[in-house]
Order: sequence, then C-alpha cells, then structure tokens
Amino acid sequence: MRHLIIPGLAKAGTTFLHDYFLNHGENIFNIPIRKETRFYSRNSCISDINSYYISGTSDKIYLDATPSYLSSPNSSAIVKNLCGALAGEDAYFVICLRNYFARIVSHYLHDLKGAYKESGRQRWNRGNYTLYSKFAIKKYFSTYAEECQCLVDTFGRERILALSTKDTYSDTSIKKINAMVGVDIPIGDFTKVSNPGGWVPNLVYGGNEGVEVYDGNNIVFIPPKALLSINNNRSWIRYNVDYYEGLQAVNNSATWSSRFNNNGKYFLRAKEDYMRACDILQIEPELPTEDFFIASRPMISEKLVKKLLIS
Repeated sequence: MRHLIIPGLAKAGTTFLHDYFLNHGENIFNIPIRKETRFYSRNSCISDINSYYISGTSDKIYLDATPSYLSSPNSSAIVKNLCGALAGEDAYFVICLRNYFARIVSHYLHDLKGAYKESGRQRWNRGNYTLYSKFAIKKYFSTYAEECQCLVDTFGRERILALSTKDTYSDTSIKKINAMVGVDIPIGDFTKVSNPGGWVPNLVYGGNEGVEVYDGNNIVFIPPKALLSINNNRSWIRYNVDYYEGLQAVNNSATWSSRFNNNGKYFLRAKEDYMRACDILQIEPELPTEDFFIASRPMISEKLVKKLLIS
C-alpha cells in the first residue's frame, strides 16, 4: 500500500493541497470520506484504513491531510501511532510550514470564527476563548519539532518534503511532490486559497429594550432579548435569550484576543520550535515581518441586515 500523508501544520496550506489533489489527482489517490481522517489519532495499525475512504484500491495512493497530527497537544502520541502503523509501508510525507506568528494567529482566528458559526446554545455559550487561556496555549503553541525529527528518523529524509508558504501555493509544490512520490499530478490553478483565515466575531445582546448597532457599514436594531453574532457570512440572531445568558455570552466574547504581540514569551518559544523544525527538515525559515497584528472586525451578513432593517 502507498500513502501520502500531509500531517500539518494547521493554517499552512494543508487544505489547499488536499483540494488540489481532489481536483487534479482523482486517478492517483484514494480519496478519504472527509478531508481530515484523523485515522492515526485513533489507530496504530492500518487494518481498518479502508473504512475511512470512499473506496480504497491498491493501485492508488491513500491520501490523508490531517493537520492535527502535528498541530495538537497530543501530536507526540499521534506520530508514534503513525510511525508504528506505517513502518515498512510505502509512505511519503508533505509538511507545510508557515512562519510561526502568522500561523498561530491565523489558526486561532479561524477557530474563533467557526466556534460561533451557529446559533445553538451549545455553540455560542462556550465560555472564555482568549488566546492566553490554558486550553489555547496548549493547542496553538504546541510544539512539533520533535515529531518532525521522529518522522525523519523513521522514514528517511528522502520521503519527507517540507514546503514553505511561498512554495505551497505554486507549481513548485506539485513538481516536488511528483518527484518525491513518482507520480504525475498535473499543474493547474494555484490562485484559489482554500479555507481562508478569520476575524474576531462580535456578540451584541438586545437587553430589555433593544439596542441599535453599527458594524462599520450598517445601522440595525437588535430587538429586546435577542442575541446577535456579527460574524460576516456566518452572522446569526437568536431571539428570546435569557437576560443572564445573553450578558454572559457578551462578557465571554470580551475575552477574545484581537491584538497579538510577536515579542511575548509564548511566541518566542514558538519561534524556537519553528526554527528547529526548519533545521530538521532542511528548509529556509520565513520569519514575520511585523511585531504586532490587530485582527479585523466583521460586518453583519447582508441577509441578516435586510431582516433587521425591516424589524
């Protein structure tokens, strides 16, 4: 069996490559049921692998693009599973790297915009989501250099391709993958970026009397007891929200990080790990060009604006 694993990193181009292979490599790859199979997060052998694929045949390569293999607090255990399961198999790896500052901020904002994409109570009433909570530090600042070294030691450097951002979104990536794996994925369009990053949603509660809100483009009226999520095309409004729950949701949203300082100790630690991973994978680092980043604020979706202007 042949395998092509894209184990990370999150927000560094894994979705772009996966989608590109779906569009241009249908005769080359076994396509998984979902993009992120997370197969090796659960399995240490490949006996059950076909249940994760639409159809699995020996003449095609098993494609797996799961960024959490390297971008998670338990990546060490996952990579051990992966190395054990694929030992002796014809396996290749593409590791997408991005400068540590941009990647961490993008990953956090991407998750933040998605965490509040639905109006169900369990989705919006999650509590704190600051970048500097214990949960977030463990997730977004998790290290991966040791795991990269483990992959190199187990499979050999010739089977592991590291791509910087500038190479991932160009024909360079496909040419290098073709050369490493011995396939002929055609060169196509590299202008479409899959799964773009995020922003900081804004929650507004109407209280007992309702409130007018300006999102930078529109003035709308939020009815009493209504909770509005200003989240671009993911915006929603929920009516008849309990007063305490509405205020709690707004208070929680005030903890979300919107200004990021590259000089903080957590980012400096992430830089050290990134530089080490680049050294292990023999790739030139791409360092940040700015010390601060301020996240953009979204607008209310056009569909919701029309609804609220009428009310």
